[in-house]
Amino acid sequence: MVPHARGDTLPEAVVRIQLEGRNKTPIEFDIESVRPARDALLLRLVSVGDRNRAEELAGSTLSIREADLPPPEPGECYLFELIGARVCDESAIDLGSIAGFLSSHAGEILRIDTSAGERLLPLESGVLRFDREKKIVVVRVPKGLW
Repeated sequence: MVPHARGDTLPEAVVRIQLEGRNKTPIEFDIESVRPARDALLLRLVSVGDRNRAEELAGSTLSIREADLPPPEPGECYLFELIGARVCDESAIDLGSIAGFLSSHAGEILRIDTSAGERLLPLESGVLRFDREKKIVVVRVPKGLW
């Protein structure tokens, strides 16, 4: 498995994954072990007993069901929770909604659909807080960025 970003790991509480291969049918697997291997993570799966079977799964898309994820720490969230969330600034002015993300070496970048088109905002420096119940992200847009 190639991590989404350098240094990413699977939370220890994750014990089950889904792999979706060429046939587009997700198959669930229990994780036996995980270890770093160069710029990837090497997963040993309980029901994958030999290298041939493992090679058949190469290139599959890995996903984790939300129910199998540990709850985020206070003040944290999973990126998928932000998709579709309303975005407002510190004065509660509605700026749009989160359409997705771009990944860069500097970190995640929010793709925000606004009335003026798509705008980009660095996640780390721009997001102040996320209200999970209301699904609202409060941001600070650096001067001159938009």
